[in-house]
Amino acid sequence: MYTDARHPPRELQGFARVSLQPGEIQTVAILLPPRTPALFSEERNAWLMEAGSFNFELDSSSRDIRTAVAIEVAETRTVP
Repeated sequence: MYTDARHPPRELQGFARVSLQPGEIQTVAILLPPRTPALFSEERNAWLMEAGSFNFELDSSSRDIRTAVAIEVAETRTVP
């Protein structure tokens, strides 16, 4: 089984570039693949989603975190 030590502290999973005028608001969708944040297991020859908590951050840069959301994965499982 994998441990969190195998995951880097941060990974870019998706991005969108949006240009806004001052005061303008826009909704942006960034679709992530179902395997996010799975790791590939050579032993099982499959992608594994490890049980635990994963944080997703929305940033304007790596130093400017705007919001964060945590998801909980209840059990380790394979993913397509």
